[in-house]
Amino acid sequence: MYPDYPFKHESLFYYNSFAKEYMEKYKIMGDCELSLLFACELQAYFKSKLKRSVIVPIPTSEKSRTARGFNQVELLLESAGLPYIKALSHIGKGEKQARKNRGERMEMTQPFSLNSKEIPELEGYSVILVDDLYTTGRTVFHAADALRSCSPGSIQTFSLFR
Repeated sequence: MYPDYPFKHESLFYYNSFAKEYMEKYKIMGDCELSLLFACELQAYFKSKLKRSVIVPIPTSEKSRTARGFNQVELLLESAGLPYIKALSHIGKGEKQARKNRGERMEMTQPFSLNSKEIPELEGYSVILVDDLYTTGRTVFHAADALRSCSPGSIQTFSLFR
């Protein structure tokens, strides 16, 4: 779907039974304390990248934020003491990705828009889009597509689990 897009994704851990249980407790049950579990690993990963990169978390829908009480990606970054910029807003319907199959995820329309109020000039900067879980990649591709209009130097994606 993005043949000319230079794509590089990295994750820290495989999505396995532990990760599934962690995500359920963290996101579904709202156990915010679990955001601290990977703080050291996130700090180590981003340590050398912060000098030349801007971190942009994937936003959640207003519906999810209200139900959960927090954006799980922002909380992971905050718990690790990592700076980030809210460059994107979620304008989608707020449908849960976990309830969709691969085909439905791939047909998803653009759920993100550029948040011009909170975005610095990203032209030329290296941007790292951060999400908690990478499955089909559709979410990060949509986010990258929304950011491309700012002409960043590069866009890399990162997730805790894949």
